[in-house]
Amino acid sequence: MMDRGTRKTEQIVAAARELFLKDGYANVSTDAVARQAGVSKATMYVRYASKEQLFEAVLAEEMTRIFLTTDLLLKEDLPLEEALFRYGSGLYELVSSKDHLLLYRMVCEESRRFPHVGAAYYARGPKRGIRHLAAYLAAHLQSEHRDPQVAEAMAEDFFSLVTGKLLRQEAAGVRSRRKSTEQAAVKRSIELFMKGYKDVLA
Repeated sequence: MMDRGTRKTEQIVAAARELFLKDGYANVSTDAVARQAGVSKATMYVRYASKEQLFEAVLAEEMTRIFLTTDLLLKEDLPLEEALFRYGSGLYELVSSKDHLLLYRMVCEESRRFPHVGAAYYARGPKRGIRHLAAYLAAHLQSEHRDPQVAEAMAEDFFSLVTGKLLRQEAAGVRSRRKSTEQAAVKRSIELFMKGYKDVLA
């Protein structure tokens, strides 16, 4: 059973997420989050002393949700290309969700004033995913290439191929939202990845 303190924290983070998504980062105050969560200001400030800390908590929850889901898609018993397609498709679907892209835009905007916000997003999101994927890829490298740095570079390239175009187009407001187009883009990314690293994969 969830204890009262944990429940209060979850209420606060859920309220902050709702308000950030609805009103935007600049228009949300810690007092507004406390009211939305139904907690006192004292309860709020014990847990989150600033709006930046609240936003980082929302990002942490978002990244945990994404990677708890996608990490399960890397199945050791599947052929590598099939496993990567499942993983890439799942990653793309979660990262391209409306809520995630709204949070991503806020990160881009606020990182200019608060660099630690961008650093927190990267550490809890892409960096975490890259490390997990690198560990998976390392097991599929030829013995002479079985180097953690090689696997990490491969994982970084994979993330760039699968999500890079999405985020660039979203920032410019020109992204196609047709599912067939998105799936084809992921498939091309996996094919390019496999072709580019064919000489080091076992």
